Amino acid sequence: MKTRAIFVLIIIASLRVVAQQPTPVEQLKALIENYQYKEAVALAENLRLTDTTRTDILLPEGEAMSALFRFKEAENLFLRAWHADSSNLRIMNKLAGLYRQTGETEQAVHWYKKIIVKDSLNESVCLQLAAIYSQTEDNPAAFKLLLPLYKYNSTSFYLLKQIGNVCQDLRKPDSALLFYYRALHVNPADAGVMVKAANILIRHKDYDSAVAITSRFMQENPKAFSVMRLNAYATYLLKDYPGSAERFRRSMRMGDNSKFTLKYLGLCRYKLEMYDSAVPSFRKAYVLDTTDMEVCFYYGVSAMRSFSPDTGLCYLKKTMRIIMPSEQFLLTLYAELAGAYNLNSKPDTALEILLKAHNTDPKDPAIVFKIAYQYDYYLRKPSTALPWYEAFMKMKPADSKSAQSLPQVMSYSVYARNRIKELKDYNKHKAPSK
Repeated sequence: MKTRAIFVLIIIASLRVVAQQPTPVEQLKALIENYQYKEAVALAENLRLTDTTRTDILLPEGEAMSALFRFKEAENLFLRAWHADSSNLRIMNKLAGLYRQTGETEQAVHWYKKIIVKDSLNESVCLQLAAIYSQTEDNPAAFKLLLPLYKYNSTSFYLLKQIGNVCQDLRKPDSALLFYYRALHVNPADAGVMVKAANILIRHKDYDSAVAITSRFMQENPKAFSVMRLNAYATYLLKDYPGSAERFRRSMRMGDNSKFTLKYLGLCRYKLEMYDSAVPSFRKAYVLDTTDMEVCFYYGVSAMRSFSPDTGLCYLKKTMRIIMPSEQFLLTLYAELAGAYNLNSKPDTALEILLKAHNTDPKDPAIVFKIAYQYDYYLRKPSTALPWYEAFMKMKPADSKSAQSLPQVMSYSVYARNRIKELKDYNKHKAPSK
């Protein structure tokens, strides 16, 4: 009896050991989670060679291929996985994400829509599809997509925030405010949404309301200087210059060293005829942005009125040069405009601005890099980006005055060199499938 019992225990222990061994799919997932993409691909290919009927490894292998920028191979694997299991929403989502990454917007929309047909209230997918609609300036479609989701779940912070953004893009400020307020009710500590709401009120000259909501916010979130800055600005617009100056100083004590705060603190003191106190604020603001005509002008005037005529005359002359912008000022302006359009989900307009900058100075390497990055990152058109990266690498940054003033040119070069290699590797793998 004892022998039989020992034998049974041995069998049970053996079964447990076998059960504890990870499956091939689990091994693949573990490799991917540890960023060992090449090892994951090698394992998957070996498994498919030993068993050509396996379909459970197609999805993780596709994920590894995508991480290695082998997009065409990843696409083929995802499609094979989908044909094997056409009801699998995760596979469809991977396909949509792949197409979005490679800039194939129509295909991404196609797969997101397929998911929504099966799961119309999938918040994550709806938000991603709405983001595509917003990027392509189809805000009505984004609103139509998100509204039913809101009726189903009116307490999702990210959903409320996204609907507010769409309403703002649709130029429906009242609706945008409504959804921002509801988002803040769900997450009252989100400074980003508060800033959006306050900016709408300020743009529509409802300064009292802007002061009121930002003041309430600051009571619970006393370290949010981005909100305090807007509170101070709205107070300035109400012409309460002493109150505004006190709030801007509080913002600076919280760590706010922005040009905006320095500029408007200087303007508060200027309005109060405290010219000696205004000069340091304007000087610091000018150091941060030498292209701001107002800063330069008020710096000059304040210096003149605080008995520094040489400094005053110098900066008034500089103001004249800013009013008639130099070529380099235009390049700076174009770059800033492009950045602003990107932040407002208008990458095509940003590209137009960067191309204008390139026409102004075709030899500026920083602009060439920004165009490459615009195609690559914001527009998801890596193939179009490649020749721009190559053109940037052929330039000599040291020969460009604008490049000399940009300490990040070396990092641009490193990034471009690595990205060129990645895109060429991708094109090599893509070529045989044509």
